[in-house]
Parts: sequence; structure tokens; C-alpha cells
Amino acid sequence: MFMLTAYEKEKVIQNIDHFTDAFYNDADGKLFIKLLSNYIKTTFPDIRLTFDDVVFLDKLEFRHNIEKILRTMLEVQNESSKTYTTGQLAKFFGVSITAINNWIDQGRFIGIKRDSRHKRVRISEDTLWESNTNGRILVRSVVEMWQKEQDKYVPLDKESDQMVLEEEIDFFVKKYNGKYEDTLMHYENKTSEQLQDEAEWKYLLRRKAHDKSFAL
Repeated sequence: MFMLTAYEKEKVIQNIDHFTDAFYNDADGKLFIKLLSNYIKTTFPDIRLTFDDVVFLDKLEFRHNIEKILRTMLEVQNESSKTYTTGQLAKFFGVSITAINNWIDQGRFIGIKRDSRHKRVRISEDTLWESNTNGRILVRSVVEMWQKEQDKYVPLDKESDQMVLEEEIDFFVKKYNGKYEDTLMHYENKTSEQLQDEAEWKYLLRRKAHDKSFAL
């Protein structure tokens, strides 16, 4: 199954007129819409579509059918996708809720907008997040990475937990030939692999700093 990002879903709705023009003026396109309309009606019997050849003589009615079909198809994917609150995202990204809200206002969650500053927003796992290095990562990937770290750190005791933490940090130190603040932190135009490494490395360093402050 192809998964659409929030940005792609928005583009589908924005391009309804384009799809209408493309199909309305083409005989094969009209045939395709007939087949698609029948499938949608069979699968979702409550949908209100016009099933009469007159629809192919009235462009406005034709557009209405296409819009209903596309919105129905998008709703199916929305129902199968997980969504997260800003509080949940703050945990997954390792930042404050304020930072998440700022990212929304800055458009760094691609395709996500809110009508008012205080409106609650739920963000789909299919949303692309734009890092400050212009790389884009699916929210789903960030959540999976966070879960991977949670599953990894089930220590038998505090000492063994610290050993595992140091080993994980050392892996990145060796991979990039130095500490994070001397290497990857300063890379420009990071690849997707480097962006994921950066997120995991920063998470490990935050854990280490937290453990130290807690010990004090």
C-alpha cells in the first residue's frame, strides 16, 4: 500500500480542478471515472455520487463526483494512520511542547496548519518533518526510532545500563571520528542516514546527561 504524506494529501485536494480537466475532456478518462465511481459506491454505499450519464455533460457535477471520490479515498488512509498530539511528539522528538508548536507554526511539519494559535493539532505518522538542515523525515520514522531506543534500554541494573549507553555513544564517536559537537553537528546538507544518526546520537547524549544529573 502506498502511504501518502500529509503534504501529498493536501496536494490531492488542491488539484481537484486539475483532475477534473484531465478526465472530463478525455473519453478514456471518463470511462476510468465510471469504473472508480462504481467501485467506491460498492465499497462505501453511503457515499453520495451522481450515477447518471448527465454527469459527463455537466462539468460542475463531474467535479463534485471526483471530489467526493478523492476525499473518500483519503479518509480511508487517514483512518489507518496513527496520529499524535503535540505532547506525544515532544516525547518522541525529545523537545518541549513549545518547540513542537513552534515547528508547526514555522511549517516544519509539512502540510500541517492550524486556524488559530491555540487550536489543538494532531499530526499523522505520515507527516514529513523538516529538520534545520533541510532534510525531511517521516514522523513515523522518528517514532520508530524512539521506540527502538525504549526497547533497547531495559537494563538489568544501573551499571549495565550505563555500559550499554557508553557503547552506543562510542559507536557514533568511532563512525564519525570524534564527538558529536566536533563532527556531525557541523555537517551541512546531511543525508537521511546522517539525520537519523544525529537524532539517535543526541538522544543518547541527553540520556547520559540526565543520568549524570540524577546521580548528583
